[in-house]
Amino acid sequence: MHRILFLALLLIASPILAETVAVDACALVTKAEAEKILGELREAPKPETGIQQEKECNYTNKDGAWLKVSVYSSERWGMQKGIVSEMNPTALPGLGEEAFTVKRGTTHEIYIRQGKLILEISSTVGLEVTKTFAETAVKQLP
Repeated sequence: MHRILFLALLLIASPILAETVAVDACALVTKAEAEKILGELREAPKPETGIQQEKECNYTNKDGAWLKVSVYSSERWGMQKGIVSEMNPTALPGLGEEAFTVKRGTTHEIYIRQGKLILEISSTVGLEVTKTFAETAVKQLP
């Protein structure tokens, strides 16, 4: 039932999902800042575009822990909150206009709405490190 509901929402929201964002996700945090937060990086941050046109940046530290930054339109905020609503979201006051975190297995995810954008950060580096990264990145959003 949840899968059918999700697919229906996806079809209804498809024009919103296709909207592109003109933000370089890798420019939100410098390599030096990333290494200060995550530890020495295994390789340079990798920019990508997600399947729903999110601007993404992937980081992996020397220990193999990873962190992914995604930036996309805030028009998807309600849908995103609905998707994770049963995962016990915890509010994160002071980050953007609205923010919350959820845990999905060993991955921590932080969602921040700031103006016309959503900053999503998922990682295996732990909640506090992910939150520190988010605090640095959200300051650079337009």
